[in-house]
Formats: sequence, structure tokens, C-alpha cells
Amino acid sequence: MSFRRKLIRIIQFCKYVTAYIISRFYTNENIWLLSERGTDARDNSYWFFIFLLNNSSDVKPYFAITNDSPDKSRLKSFSNNLVEYGSFLHYLVYCRAKVLISTHIYGYAPVPSL
Repeated sequence: MSFRRKLIRIIQFCKYVTAYIISRFYTNENIWLLSERGTDARDNSYWFFIFLLNNSSDVKPYFAITNDSPDKSRLKSFSNNLVEYGSFLHYLVYCRAKVLISTHIYGYAPVPSL
């Protein structure tokens, strides 16, 4: 494994541990994290996210997507509920979420591809 990959893994681990510690102090919100592959928003997770925003007052949904995604323009009006895929905020929401939903296996997990 190259030095660059090792460094990336160490940074990911530090982000996760820090987010986990912080999340233990905020446990009373009903946060749901939704995602697809992290790069798109056009499948069932996207439509369920829209449904939750419009119809559920007790759930605080977040959608994880990359900043360079071509589908991000669709989500501009929901910018308060978006998190950049792989960012520290993504790790924090991931640790605080009571429900994790994705159309792909572990699509909600904040681990970028190496």
C-alpha cells in the first residue's frame, strides 16, 4: 500500500473517530441519511428524500452527494439538507443518523473510493 493511501486511511479514521465522539453528545434528533452511490440522485433514495422533506415533520433527512455530481443541480433548493460525500459533515451525520438508507450496498457510508 502506498504512502498516499495509508495517509488517506488515517485521515478517514480520524474523521470517523472525531465524528463518533461528537455524535455521542447529540442523540435526540431523528436524523436519516440517504444516498445512492454518492455521485447521483435519480433513484429511489432521491425520491424518498423528497418525500420525507415534504411529508414528514419528525424526520430530519440528509442526502449525501459529491459536489461534482451532475445531479446536484436538482438538489439546489434543498441545500440545507445536503452533505458532501466523504466530508467531515458526512461522517458526523453518518454517526448521528438513526436510519441509514441507500439504493446500493453501503452507499451511505462516507468512504470514498481509493
